[in-house]
Amino acid sequence: MLDFIKEQKIRNVIYYLTSRISRNIEDWQDLKKASTVLHNVSRGVSFDLNNKLDWRSFIEEERELVEAKRFSYQNSESASQGMKASAERGDYPGSIPLGYLAQYNRNRKRIIVIDPKAGPLVKKLFALYGSGEYNLRQITRKMRDLGLRTSKKDNPVILPSIFAILHNSFYYGLFRWAGRLYQGNYDPLISKSLFDEVQQVLTGKTNHSGKHGKDFKYKGFLKCGVCGHAIVGEEKVKKFKKTGEKRYVYYHCAQSKDKCKHSTYTEAEMDNFFELAISDLWWTEEAYEQVRKNLDLDYHSQEEIAKEELSALKKELAEVAAKINRGLDLLLSGKISPDLLNDKHNALKIRQAEIEGRMGEENWRRQRLKKSKISSIH
Repeated sequence: MLDFIKEQKIRNVIYYLTSRISRNIEDWQDLKKASTVLHNVSRGVSFDLNNKLDWRSFIEEERELVEAKRFSYQNSESASQGMKASAERGDYPGSIPLGYLAQYNRNRKRIIVIDPKAGPLVKKLFALYGSGEYNLRQITRKMRDLGLRTSKKDNPVILPSIFAILHNSFYYGLFRWAGRLYQGNYDPLISKSLFDEVQQVLTGKTNHSGKHGKDFKYKGFLKCGVCGHAIVGEEKVKKFKKTGEKRYVYYHCAQSKDKCKHSTYTEAEMDNFFELAISDLWWTEEAYEQVRKNLDLDYHSQEEIAKEELSALKKELAEVAAKINRGLDLLLSGKISPDLLNDKHNALKIRQAEIEGRMGEENWRRQRLKKSKISSIH
């Protein structure tokens, strides 16, 4: 509103409460510079901020402004204490995350229950990502296909939301409030051990053989002919008394045997399958060169896209860090309350973690691009 008053050079402003015309001293000073005549309906007074004859009304209005601020801070502190007490009782006072719903008992007390539709999908998200067979982009597409949608606007989930869910301890029974962890009075969707496995995958410290593990030759290229799920690689070690350890690579469907009656093949068998499949192909010199050129163009195109996205993420990360620092400066100068800073600070920290996760994904993607660049076709 203040910007509109200054841009349109509004001369007269009518308002009902002082707290509605100005939120802080800075706004009040800006109104004074705008040479605006104010009309307070509740008090039945009109005055010009730049007219010395109106000093009594001006002082009274400033007194009301200070009182309104004091009342606002008292309410904020009271609400903060009430929320802290709820958290200590195990009642989560914040917005309920995806996978849960709010119900109210006879005493109008809010109870958090598992969403019968979204809850099982969120549980599946943790299980699939914890397997190590998906990166964040792939698991986002997978959950969209399975029907996971936001609870408020019923939109498909996006990668930052998936990232935030996978980092949220709420799902195994602990919630964070005002920088502390509390035990929640609700049923957890997953176990602590599964949550820990997911964190290992997110940080790249997992021993799984999927996207965040070993780079198997045929990883990401094949789908099961029985059920359509991904074919994944797995390394097994056999110990022999004379020759010591020997490692074998096997490929099989990502689904378990009880869900898909698939077969398991060694990497040597997979090589034979591919050799048979391409043995009848014949390339002309022109086709060979055209394919080489197209692959080279595709590689450079994807490399440029990855660079641009990484650059944009770095820029956003710097902006988020600057906002966090600005918030701390405003708190130290007394321009915002600690409660308001906590809300904004937590939101910015979550976004910061999401961006860092995306940057990790982009760096991994660029490394894969470099590995996959084809210098020759045999």
